[in-house]
Amino acid sequence: MSIYLDIETIKELLGDKYYREQKQLTLDELKNFDGSGGKPAYVAVEGIVYDVSVQPAWGGGSHFGLIAGKDLTQQFKGCHSSTQILSSLPKVGILKTERWR
Repeated sequence: MSIYLDIETIKELLGDKYYREQKQLTLDELKNFDGSGGKPAYVAVEGIVYDVSVQPAWGGGSHFGLIAGKDLTQQFKGCHSSTQILSSLPKVGILKTERWR
């Protein structure tokens, strides 16, 4: 037996803490999420936008000279062999560019 629920029911059952609607962010919009002034810190890797605000290593929106609010795909690939390290981060949306369509 399968049960199918619509998005509104899922949000009601789980609450806002567990459900976050996926956003589509352009590079210009992503720049606004650099972790400064109390704003969240988001980074994009391979077209997916992650919230790194809760990671101590990203305190203040920076990490080993990298600044949040950008597409860091190339920098990430230069340091990590897989995206497994990102699996614990909240996904907040997708990067809306020609490259990832």
